[in-house]
Amino acid sequence: AAIDETTSQLVFPWEDGSMRSPECDPEKVLRRALARAGLVEGYDHSCRRCKSRGTPHVERHADAERRRCPTCNAKLWPKALPRPMRFHDLRHTAATLMLRAGVDAHRVQRILRHASVTTTTGTYGHLSVDDLRDAVTRIGPRKLVPLADSLLTQAKKALPAPKHPEDSPSQTDLFQSEPRGDRTHDPRLKRPVLYQLS
Repeated sequence: AAIDETTSQLVFPWEDGSMRSPECDPEKVLRRALARAGLVEGYDHSCRRCKSRGTPHVERHADAERRRCPTCNAKLWPKALPRPMRFHDLRHTAATLMLRAGVDAHRVQRILRHASVTTTTGTYGHLSVDDLRDAVTRIGPRKLVPLADSLLTQAKKALPAPKHPEDSPSQTDLFQSEPRGDRTHDPRLKRPVLYQLS
């Protein structure tokens, strides 16, 4: 949402959209952004009055609700404690999200400017068990039924026996009626066998 609203091409621009100075620490910018987004481990609530008197009072809570100092009844000021995250972790997250969204590894490699695609997939492409399970289910049937159950419930009816033996097709006629392709036509076998083409 924030990316859609910005008019700048930069990731962390100044408020006016211009580039930050080289002295600007991206880690501090990231911590402030995390705090504003509420991605914090908690809040330190401190009393400024007690601190000025030399007896600081600090309480840690999970939220930033308004609280009072038990010593002097002054307002406690919350300070966000952002999650520990390095700026480089954003790169890691972006690569993992792109790979999980289905972007092929070679494009992610070019975006990250890696020399080899194995660096991209080995370092940044952490796949969860759900991703692996999803990959396996893509090759299976859409409707999940046990194989034995589907064989029993959808059995084909046998053809009726011919009235005259001369009307019954011979074994060679059966093999010749099979479509050509990846099937072998060995007369010693009762039915064609599938072989994988190389």
